[in-house]
Amino acid sequence: MNTSTIRPLVKERLSAINGLRGIAILMVICHHTLSYTVSKSLHIFRMVHNGWTGVNLFFILSGFVLYRPYFLGERHFNTWQDVKWFYKHRFYRLYPLFALNVLISVSMNSPISWTFLKSGLLSLTTLTQFTTDNFFPIINPVLWSLMLEIWFSVFFPLLILLINRFGFSSVLVSSLIIALVFRLVGYRFEFSSSIYVTPFKDNFFARLDDFVAGMLVVRLYYQHTQIKAWPLTIVSLLALLASFHLWDMRALNQLPDYIMPFLNILIIVGFCGLTLSALQTKSFLWYIFSFKPLQLTGMMCYSIYLWHFLIHVKIEGLPGSVNYLIYAVIVFCISALTYRYIEFGSTKDYRKLFLLDDTK
Repeated sequence: MNTSTIRPLVKERLSAINGLRGIAILMVICHHTLSYTVSKSLHIFRMVHNGWTGVNLFFILSGFVLYRPYFLGERHFNTWQDVKWFYKHRFYRLYPLFALNVLISVSMNSPISWTFLKSGLLSLTTLTQFTTDNFFPIINPVLWSLMLEIWFSVFFPLLILLINRFGFSSVLVSSLIIALVFRLVGYRFEFSSSIYVTPFKDNFFARLDDFVAGMLVVRLYYQHTQIKAWPLTIVSLLALLASFHLWDMRALNQLPDYIMPFLNILIIVGFCGLTLSALQTKSFLWYIFSFKPLQLTGMMCYSIYLWHFLIHVKIEGLPGSVNYLIYAVIVFCISALTYRYIEFGSTKDYRKLFLLDDTK
C-alpha cells in the first residue's frame, strides 16, 4: 500500500506491544499460580481468576505483529518464495524451543508411560489441537495455546490472500461469524471441568477472531491518526471489567451457558481498545507499557510461557512467600537462557535482547 498516506513509522512505539505482552504473561501466571488461593465468592479479588484472558491478548498481539509488515508493504506474498520464507522464518522462531519443551515435559513425567509418549508425539505434530482428550496436552497443558499460534502462522498467508481478493472487511466479518458459530456449538459440549477453555469452544477456528482483531488494530492505528487515548482507555477498561465480572458470574452459575460465546467479543473489544490506546505516543498507557522491565518480560514471554507451568508444578509444595520467590527466580533464569540461546541464538548483541543498550 502507499505508506505516504498513513501514520509515519516510529520504531519505539512497538515498545508498548512488548509491554502488553508482559501484562499478558503476568496475567496467565497469576491465573495458574494464584487463582486457587482466591475465594469463589463474587468480589473484586476474583478478578485474578480472569488471568486466563491473557491468552486472548496474546492472540490479538500476534495478529498485530504478523500483519503489520504486510499491511505497510514491507513484506509481501507475491510469490511462492515469499510464502516459503515466511514459513521458514516462523518455524525457526517457534518450533525449536517448542519441541525442546515437549521433550523435557515428557521426561519430567515419570514413570514415562505410553500415555505421556502419545501426548508428546501428538504435541510435536500440534495435532492435539484436534483432539478432546489431549487438547490440553497431558505433558504440559499450557501448550494448547502455542499450537493455536502455530496454526495461525500456517493459515496466515491464506488470510492475506483472502484480504487482497475480497477486502479486509469481508475477512473480518467472516472470521467473527465462523468463530462465533464454533463457540456457540462448542459451549454445548463439556469436555473438561474448565468453563473457561474447552476443546471445541477454543480451537483454532473458534479463536480466529482474536487474531484477525489484532490485524484490525494495525489498520486502525495507521489509518486513523487522531485517536483520543483517554476516552478509548476508559471504554476499553470498562469492557474488560464487564467481561471479567460476567465470567465470574458464569463461574458461580449465575449466568446461563449460552452467554459464554459472546463474552469473547467483549474481551476482544477491551483488549483491542487497550492496545490501540497504548500505541498512542506519550499517552498514559504508552508510558506504563514502555516500562523496560515490563517490556523485557514481554520480550521473553514465549520462553516464560513454556516453562512457567512445569516449574510451578514441581515446586508448589514449598511454603507461600518462599515458594513464589523461588518460583519467580527459577522461571526467569531458565527463560532467560532459552530466550538468549534458543529463541535468539544467532543474535550476537545480547545487550539489545535484554534492553541493556540505550534504545527505548
